[in-house]
Amino acid sequence: MSEYQYYDFYAIDKPLTQEQIAVISTFSSRTHPTPRRATFEYNYGDFSYNQEEVVSTYFDMMLAIWTTRYIYCVQKVPGEEPHPQITKCSAR
Repeated sequence: MSEYQYYDFYAIDKPLTQEQIAVISTFSSRTHPTPRRATFEYNYGDFSYNQEEVVSTYFDMMLAIWTTRYIYCVQKVPGEEPHPQITKCSAR
């Protein structure tokens, strides 16, 4: 049985390039990323990419919400590139 899943990625420090938007568009046929944001919504199935990697590579923050009332957040902490520090939080 699948649960509802919602992922919201944010580019805060700098906008995504057109090339990055094109790559993110391949993650799901139902997403329409902008230079500052991409959302993914699933009623059946899962987000099939590593959320921490997606944040580290393209975005600055991600918020995920599941029907189990679980909230998961990943945030990139400014630091030495190309290996930014990732912080995580979760709540039920």
